[in-house]
Amino acid sequence: MIPKIVVMVLRDDDRILFGKRARAEGHLKGWAPLSTGGHIEKQETPDEAVVREAKEELGVDVEITRFLGQIEHGEHLLIFECKLLRGELKPDPREIQAVRWVPIRQANKFSCNALSNKVLSLL
Repeated sequence: MIPKIVVMVLRDDDRILFGKRARAEGHLKGWAPLSTGGHIEKQETPDEAVVREAKEELGVDVEITRFLGQIEHGEHLLIFECKLLRGELKPDPREIQAVRWVPIRQANKFSCNALSNKVLSLL
């Protein structure tokens, strides 16, 4: 299957950014460690899509630190871990209702859906 969607997990040392989607349905309801995500556009690499989505949805510049893996969850998702390079977190309210930093050691307690748990298992 050809990957269609990239997902970014933003990490800051021992914390990861959790987000609450604005239009959450099904597996996206509640808080999740999926800081941003979206479809890969034509003529765009997955890496470029991650960087673009971070800018569009959070207003920040990021650097990919590692590829975490692939997940099948209704669609084929590519999961990347990133670090913040520049900018202040300013979530696009059309995409993200709220964000908060969560210590990694507490992430499993904060995670509230199956997709989130799959992503956390890759960290």
